[in-house]
Amino acid sequence: MKCFGFHDNDNQRTKQGGYCIIADTDGDHAYFIYEANDTRGFEIKGTFDYTGGTGKYKGITGKNAFRLVGGEYGRAIWNDAPPRKVPVLGLFGNRGAGGGPDYFGQHFFGSMRALGWNDNYIPMVFAGLPGDELTDAARGLLAQRPTMILAWGDSPTRTAQSVTTSVPIIGLADDMTASGLVASLARPGRNTTGISILSPELNAKRPELLHEMVPQARRVSILFDPEYTAMLPQVEAAATQLG
Repeated sequence: MKCFGFHDNDNQRTKQGGYCIIADTDGDHAYFIYEANDTRGFEIKGTFDYTGGTGKYKGITGKNAFRLVGGEYGRAIWNDAPPRKVPVLGLFGNRGAGGGPDYFGQHFFGSMRALGWNDNYIPMVFAGLPGDELTDAARGLLAQRPTMILAWGDSPTRTAQSVTTSVPIIGLADDMTASGLVASLARPGRNTTGISILSPELNAKRPELLHEMVPQARRVSILFDPEYTAMLPQVEAAATQLG
């Protein structure tokens, strides 16, 4: 089944609509349109109408209800069958920064399928701008009772930590230890562990490369994420060694 449509979401409500094409093993197709306007949460309800088809589905009509279990990248149930009780995976990040549909589809969910995690979990995606909006999104995600939370970035990881001390959190950050998100990678402590993307090594290497390209440079400007407080000292230390 392939669907094409729109999602208009905020942290309270979601509006969705579009059309879908179903193809069976015989090559016959059925077409339907769908729409939903519901409070955003663990379960979003809507309706769909068959508009026609080819082969055995030619002239098909009818209307029914569907439930989208999960958030943004959840799983749809196109009839009245109760959803299976499976773990809820909370996906949490900064709104508009990475982790978009292409990233989730090609990388994260593709890897999950390769590991055998296909329809045996429910993803819930919440995001917000750093600050109150991100905190509200974290509380909204926590209200869905996730089994664990996967947080992209320093700020989402720290915000998730601020709303729960019991739900396991896996963070992806520049440097989990230097940012104070964990005590150490070997013994992270609390309810958080995660992955550092080797920023200390990269921060030291960048001045070296710049020095090779422009050896006469004596003043260099740095743009960095203020939440990653360890970056500036790392770059300064590397620059001092280069003279």
